[in-house]
Amino acid sequence: SGGTCVFLLPGVTATAIFRLTVTGTATIGGTLDVATTAGYRVPSTGLVYGVLAYGSRSGTFPVAVGLEQPDGCRFTAEYLATALNLVSSVPPTVKITSALATLRSGTTAKITFTLSKASTNFALADVVATGGTLSAFAGTGTAYSATFTPQAGFIGPGTVSVAADAFTDSTGRGNAAGALAPAIAVDPVAPSLPITRDTAKLKAGETATHTITH
Repeated sequence: SGGTCVFLLPGVTATAIFRLTVTGTATIGGTLDVATTAGYRVPSTGLVYGVLAYGSRSGTFPVAVGLEQPDGCRFTAEYLATALNLVSSVPPTVKITSALATLRSGTTAKITFTLSKASTNFALADVVATGGTLSAFAGTGTAYSATFTPQAGFIGPGTVSVAADAFTDSTGRGNAAGALAPAIAVDPVAPSLPITRDTAKLKAGETATHTITH
């Protein structure tokens, strides 16, 4: 009921783990320490790792270490009548793309947001844009879109991003941060083509050569 119980998760499947079995009643206390091998990453939410089996149980681990992993994976300790499970959860991600790579004066770009998991509370207020403004936000589930309009007089990279934990999935898990990559090149000055001619004046019947440089 004291000390530390360490569970090492070496694989990406729920069966790739050694389970500790206690015959009879397990008196649980001390520290639960969850560790993963180098390069380990849970591929999805809802994987159940059975780490401890018992006939019956008394108490829970008052201290838990490693349930929050550096890559954003989260484990939830689930105490059942005859087992302790670790249930995986990964944050929803958002992929942001632009229909245009460059914007000139008077043009706009459609921005697409693709969520890895459906959300009911993803909104325009969750999105930050620099170098322009977003409007016409629409969508549902995992697919959303908006219109990016360049800011007057702005020249530079137009960015669109969503901060971490701006929205949640159906389980209440906050999202991982996402950003448009590459950024939109915003240049409101329309390109010009210099035109020259080989003579300043023409008489009737004469011709001139015009040269367009690009």
